[in-house]
Amino acid sequence: MIFPMRLDESSILALAPERLLNQRVSRYGGDGMDVSMRDLTTDDARHVAKLYGALSTLLGELREALGVPAGDGRAPGGLSTGSPDLHYASAESAASARAVLLRTAKDPAWREAMAAARALRGAASSGADDASRRKMVTQVLHDVRGGALTALALTLDLIGIRSASTA
Repeated sequence: MIFPMRLDESSILALAPERLLNQRVSRYGGDGMDVSMRDLTTDDARHVAKLYGALSTLLGELREALGVPAGDGRAPGGLSTGSPDLHYASAESAASARAVLLRTAKDPAWREAMAAARALRGAASSGADDASRRKMVTQVLHDVRGGALTALALTLDLIGIRSASTA
């Protein structure tokens, strides 16, 4: 669907400051939630792995494009424990980041990862042996689908729409 009103990039950038200040004292990190892949159904575990792979690839490509080192804030298994500051230092690195986002928006692997996110059922496997554990699995998968992933997916969808409408 093509939207009838089109905003140019400068109009969009004027809608909000370039750097929004996060005034939260601490970021929500799922404190108190500990879910293992073996707590998930086989299908959900497969979907989470596909989604994690796509997000890890995108993060790595953006870090490279922007010249941001990976750092050492890693937990076991490679999950990032910190929020990277993906700012761009130059017009060249910003253009590289835009190219990464455009390529990702068009990539069938990204669309497959988003389909995997939509397919998450949130049911616990038989390994999640009690009601509180099953509830936690449901909450964690709800958090995986929502929040930042939703914003990222919508942004990439809009990039894809814009690209298609200008082609």
